Amino acid sequence: MRNLVNTTQLTFNVINISTPIPEVLQDAIVDRLSCYSFGDNESKTSLSKTTDNTAQKTKIDQGHLQILLVEDNVVALHLIEVMAAQAGLKYISAVDGEQAFKLVTLHHFDLIITDVGLPGISGYELTRAIRTWEKKLHKKPMPIIGLTAHTLHEAEYKCLQAGMNSVICKPINLSTIQQIVQQYVSITP
Repeated sequence: MRNLVNTTQLTFNVINISTPIPEVLQDAIVDRLSCYSFGDNESKTSLSKTTDNTAQKTKIDQGHLQILLVEDNVVALHLIEVMAAQAGLKYISAVDGEQAFKLVTLHHFDLIITDVGLPGISGYELTRAIRTWEKKLHKKPMPIIGLTAHTLHEAEYKCLQAGMNSVICKPINLSTIQQIVQQYVSITP
């Protein structure tokens, strides 16, 4: 290991890249590199972690799907947007429950992924409002997945009671988004 000093006199350690990289760090690297993807409706080629520390390309074509991402933390929202783009999904984002509900009434979504701890209208309240709106208009229920920073045990009951299809713990990764889409959205060619 050697030390390098940048122009602001901060010290950084540089390690030999051939050293095996732990899985958690691989996820962080893939997430960081994924910022070069965009949220359009074309097929995407993206980086994914591998056990042999080499970049593997994965082709995913789900560009006709439209999802709603709801997260009040802009950094966390950006990470979810990047992963949605990596998965080849079109998305619209909202930073609060009020904005999300308005978007739901104006657009068709194949899937909603929402933080449960939103300020104002919480993810639980948002889900209840969407389910009421769907019933009133005789609409097919959209899959709604809750995101929580708490343990699943703490949030699962409240999420299911509110009408969510499932809840997952943060941080979310590309593999999780792909699994959610596969499980909850009917993909037609």
